[in-house]
Amino acid sequence: MKKFNFRLEPVLGYRKILEEQAALRQVKAQEEYRQNHDVLCETRDRLACAVMDNQVLSPFDMFNRLAYCDYMAGEVKKKETALNLSRRKLEKCHKNLVQAVRDRTVMDKLREKKLSHYNHAATTAEQKETDEVAGRQYNKNRKSS
Repeated sequence: MKKFNFRLEPVLGYRKILEEQAALRQVKAQEEYRQNHDVLCETRDRLACAVMDNQVLSPFDMFNRLAYCDYMAGEVKKKETALNLSRRKLEKCHKNLVQAVRDRTVMDKLREKKLSHYNHAATTAEQKETDEVAGRQYNKNRKSS
C-alpha cells in the first residue's frame, strides 16, 4: 500500500506558523503591558511621595510642589490610558492566539482521523493478503496430499 499522504499538510503547516506568530505577538503585548504597568506604578509612587512630603516650605516652593503634583496627576492619567490600551491589545492577542490554536487543532484532528482511516485500510489490506496466501497454501497442501 502506498505511503500515507495528508492532502492538507501545507494548510496544517501554515496554521502552525500562524499559531507561532500569534504566540509571539502575545508575548510582545504581554511585555508591553508589564512595562506600562511598571511605569504607572513608578509614576504613582512619585506622586504619592510628592503629596506626602510634609516639610515646611516657602510659598514659592509650595507653589512648585502643587504644580508638580498637578503635572504628576496628569502623567498618572496618561500612564493609565497607555496601560488600558496595552491591556486591550493583550486581550486581542490572546483571543487571536486561542483562535489560531483552535484552527490548528481542527487540522490536527482531521489529520489524525485520516491517518486512522489509512491505518485501518492498510491493516485490512494486509489481513486480506495474508488470508489469500494462507488459502493458497492450504489449497496447495490439500492437492499434494
